[in-house]
Amino acid sequence: MKILIFRETEIKNLNPVVASTNGMGATETCVTELANALSKNNIVKVCCPCNESQVYGDVEYISFKDYSQLSTIINLFCPDIFIVTGNPRALFDRRFTNCKIIFWQHNHPDEVKHFPIHKLFSIPDLKIVFPSPEAAEIGKKRYGHEDRIHGIYNGVRLNIFSKVKEKEKNKISFCGSLTRAKGALNLLNHCNELKEYKIYICSGFDLYGAIDIEYKNSCEPLIAANENVILTGTLSPNNLSEHLASSELCIVNPVPGHKETCCVSALEAMASNTPVLSGDSSINKIILHGGEYFKGSAFELISSIKRLMNDNDKRNELAVSGKQWVQQLSWENIAKKWEDYLKNE
Repeated sequence: MKILIFRETEIKNLNPVVASTNGMGATETCVTELANALSKNNIVKVCCPCNESQVYGDVEYISFKDYSQLSTIINLFCPDIFIVTGNPRALFDRRFTNCKIIFWQHNHPDEVKHFPIHKLFSIPDLKIVFPSPEAAEIGKKRYGHEDRIHGIYNGVRLNIFSKVKEKEKNKISFCGSLTRAKGALNLLNHCNELKEYKIYICSGFDLYGAIDIEYKNSCEPLIAANENVILTGTLSPNNLSEHLASSELCIVNPVPGHKETCCVSALEAMASNTPVLSGDSSINKIILHGGEYFKGSAFELISSIKRLMNDNDKRNELAVSGKQWVQQLSWENIAKKWEDYLKNE
């Protein structure tokens, strides 16, 4: 198959080299990983913001300029499959024919308010793929069109699987961008009640060149006031995997009711043999493979952390079950699921 993946993003230079050395969001990482994995059996091109058009491995990255250029690329390349992720505006503005069209929707349906997703279904045969079967079920309830919505898990990077480190006693890592949606402030507000643990905030405030100053100003005084809290800044994949593998517990989105659709951070923690704690949400089934979730109050967050950190046997049990389940989510395996789906649709 000939596959074209389009990602419109605030990142000015998206390519596999940057993705492997810099910290970046899950969607960008997933684009580069899926493109590479699919290229083993298919001809794959990626159109996205990048400094220059270049071939990486077996994938050609084409520097995105504007939508008219995108139309030209499609007319010249003639892909069998056109996958758009993140921003579906290109699909609203023009009609593409002679190829199957997939919108790879990483956002939770409740978060997609600035794009009229329902209108996408006016495009004949367009399909939507969510990054987990659990998220796809939410999409079916929200959008209808059950026969046009599917779920395929995001994958886990190979370097995360291969990392093995001894656990550091009382080390906890928070993993997720320092934005309101990821809930770091919910944890920081109670770090003074968790003095016995070293809590590493494995992220930074700069998201694609934009900083939520009000949120940063709320978080930074709490980080400074608690000697047990260490802000690492945005980490490269290798440094992140080091932190995850050496932590006794990983916290992802400690906000009950959060809008994660898969949570790559949780998957990567499980692959690192580290149990996960999350707020109650639609991805509970994913979390329960290698962790726990808590409901409601801050008291429950604190008590859940302390209970797990004081129960080595439970943490080991969760780590083993999580590692065993997430083994299926290598990008090689995920690419096979995509190929099967694309051939049968």
